[in-house]
Order: sequence, then C-alpha cells, then structure tokens
Amino acid sequence: MITNRTLLDFETQIKLSRHTNDTSKLIGYLAGAIFLIFGILYLLTMDENGVPVFGYIAIGVGVVIFIVFIFFWDKIIANAVKRGSEIDSTNTSLVTNIYQFHEENFDVKSQRDGRIFATSTHLYTDIKSVIDTPNSFILNMSFKQAFIINKRGTKGGTNEELAELLKKAKKYTLGNK
Repeated sequence: MITNRTLLDFETQIKLSRHTNDTSKLIGYLAGAIFLIFGILYLLTMDENGVPVFGYIAIGVGVVIFIVFIFFWDKIIANAVKRGSEIDSTNTSLVTNIYQFHEENFDVKSQRDGRIFATSTHLYTDIKSVIDTPNSFILNMSFKQAFIINKRGTKGGTNEELAELLKKAKKYTLGNK
C-alpha cells in the first residue's frame, strides 16, 4: 500500500487554489474580451447620432478586467487563501492530508493538531483529472474540489507506482505548474 502525507501549508494551498481557479481566470479573460469587442463594434457601427462614450467605457472596462486578471489575479488568490485558512505566523493549526492508495480506491484523512477530523474514500474512476507536475499530483474531483499530493511525502512505493494507480482517472496529464 502506498501512503503519502502532505502538509497543506500556505504555499501548497496557493498552488492548489491557483489550479482550481484556472476556470475563473479564463472567465475573467473572456469577460474582458467581450467588453473590448462590444466597445469596438459599438464604435464601428455607431451612426452619426450615436454616443461614442458607451464604446469607450466598454473598451475601458475590458482593459481594466484584463489588467486585473493578468497582473493581480495571483495576489487575489493569495489573499483569499490567507483569509480562508487557519494559518498564522507560527504555522500552527496546519492541516495534513494522509493518503492511503489501494488498488481500486484511495482514502484521505485530514489531520490537525494530531487529531483526524475528516475522512473520505474515493474511487480512481471518480477523479475528473490528474495533473502530474514535477513536485506533486493534483487530483481534480469536481469543479471546486481537488487534492494535492506532495511527491516528497510518498512512502511504501514510488511516485511512478502511484502515477500508475492515478492513471485510472478519467484524464491524466503531465503539467509544469
């Protein structure tokens, strides 16, 4: 049986949050593009009685949305993780996920201050996608739920053996995040 202990410290939570919020970032880019396109089309199709300010406002809003998602999205995610977590300056109350990988499923036990406060069992076929990065596996269970597995915490087998089990998921990709 392969086991893994992954400490959900601030950096790990940031990595996981960035990954699970990729869709939100895409939606932000699309919103910016829609405003830009609307503004440009409005200006191009406006008759002589039209008010160009609406087109300029739409273009401005699109540019602002792009700037926010390009330059500030990572800071927004970091602040959200900081507000939503119990991490303090002493790193007390950190959660550790303990994974046990069996042939057909895996168990997750979440532990804080030495006490297990949540347990769950999942089939590999319930995993929507797995991203195999150089330092971790990211298991997407749903649109907003994912597990991160730090490869340094693997015991009782190799990360290659663990990868073979995780390839039973619906989608398995190599990533660089």
